[in-house]
Amino acid sequence: MMISLIFILGMSKKTQIIKTNSELKGKAFIISIEEGKNWIHKMPIFPLITLHNRPQMAIWLEDMNGNFIQNIYITEKTAKQNWKIAPGDKIPNSLVQRPEALPIWLHKQDGFAKIQNQLKNAQLVTSSTPKKSLNIETKTNSQSGRYVVCAEINHSTDFNETYKKSLPKNSEYYNGEKYGNGQPSLLYKGIIDLNKSNQSIILNLAGSGSPNGQNGEIQAINDFITTAKTIVKRITVYY
Repeated sequence: MMISLIFILGMSKKTQIIKTNSELKGKAFIISIEEGKNWIHKMPIFPLITLHNRPQMAIWLEDMNGNFIQNIYITEKTAKQNWKIAPGDKIPNSLVQRPEALPIWLHKQDGFAKIQNQLKNAQLVTSSTPKKSLNIETKTNSQSGRYVVCAEINHSTDFNETYKKSLPKNSEYYNGEKYGNGQPSLLYKGIIDLNKSNQSIILNLAGSGSPNGQNGEIQAINDFITTAKTIVKRITVYY
């Protein structure tokens, strides 16, 4: 993988490196995620208290028919559904659910029970939320074939003039309560051909997730999605 070697040697020291699926015997590749100007999202909690959130994300492979193949990387809170209660909530942390965080990936897993079982038996594919641009060094189960690389990215409370706080539940833009989703998750996709070597592709914006997480459907990008488009600057796959 000459292209990968050149890429690694030229990486910025500011880039976080994460390795997943290292025990698999298939082809190795690198996914480079460059942070955009809205990578960090400011979330006011109380007067004079503001959290600085980084995005939740999931990256996985599908076959050319859209069937799930394997997980590549999932931020830990999403993978373990390890959410904290919002200010004012009176339920245990263990009962907090955030299906709106990454609904496309979540519904690809056929439910939370399957996620837990799969991650329990898989090589490391999770880590804490990345603080900056990152490179994911990973492997597939195969040395050949064409696959779709999917990356779903989202911020909570990423509100704007359309995806507002406290919308009525019958609104098509309803995204949870006042500490809910805001703008929906965004899905990026691209095709890799493992029969070739020394290649690179850019993942393109392919749609958005359900604002309230009620399903895993991929929705068309509308003109009301704003800052969510600049959470990431670019996602490149080197193989």
